[in-house]
Parts: sequence; C-alpha cells; structure tokens
Amino acid sequence: MCFALSSDFQEKSGQIAHIDQDASNDAVENLVWLCLPHHDAYDSRTSQSKGYTAVEIFRYRELLHSR
Repeated sequence: MCFALSSDFQEKSGQIAHIDQDASNDAVENLVWLCLPHHDAYDSRTSQSKGYTAVEIFRYRELLHSR
C-alpha cells in the first residue's frame, strides 16, 4: 500500500495480512505484506471512518507486483 499510495519503496516493519481477514485461509492469493500502520488501518473497523477494502488491497498488491 505504501508503494501504491505514495510511491514509497522504503523498507518498513510490517506483517502478513489475510486479505479476506480469515486467519485460517493461508492461500498465497489471500496474503499480502502490509506495513504496521496500513495493517492496523486495514484490520480496524470503526464507525467513524471507512477502512480499506479487500478490492483495494488486491489492486495495490498488483500495482507493486507489476512494478
């Protein structure tokens, strides 16, 4: 997401996220590396702000892979 949103290729601490948010689904297509702030933003569900969607995560991952 850092690359897709900001063209940022800097090394960052992060975690592997499950795109469908099902921790039991370890299919490669369902996994993406997210920096810690973006992982928190993706996994959090607040009533005040809309988080990132799975469609956005897939699109951002494809942008990075195509680069």
